[in-house]
Amino acid sequence: MQSAAFGHKGSSSLNPCLHCLITLEQLHSGVTGCENRILEAMKVNQHSIECDPMFKITSLDQVIPPALHLILGLGNGVLKALMKAVGEEDIKSFCKDFLNFLFLNFLNFLNDSSGIKKFFT
Repeated sequence: MQSAAFGHKGSSSLNPCLHCLITLEQLHSGVTGCENRILEAMKVNQHSIECDPMFKITSLDQVIPPALHLILGLGNGVLKALMKAVGEEDIKSFCKDFLNFLFLNFLNFLNDSSGIKKFFT
């Protein structure tokens, strides 16, 4: 939705970010730094811009990235730092155990009819 409002082709285009010029290949390879987009340089048929924006804006600072993207970015950064500090296999094991714990507790919750009644009342 946000990309369409600014004439951007979207997240699967060559330059998937509305805020910077990172390429899709760089994004998938884990590149973290890139050149910021400049509003004046956002021309049709360049860097995944396919049409003029719907709204008149004076700065890309007025465009807030979706909250999910902000949270995912922070979460990925924390997870990468943790994996580097502790070790990837330990993190995978912890995540597997944690997800199993959540799943089993959810199943127990569903099997306990009084728990469901409390939840919906």
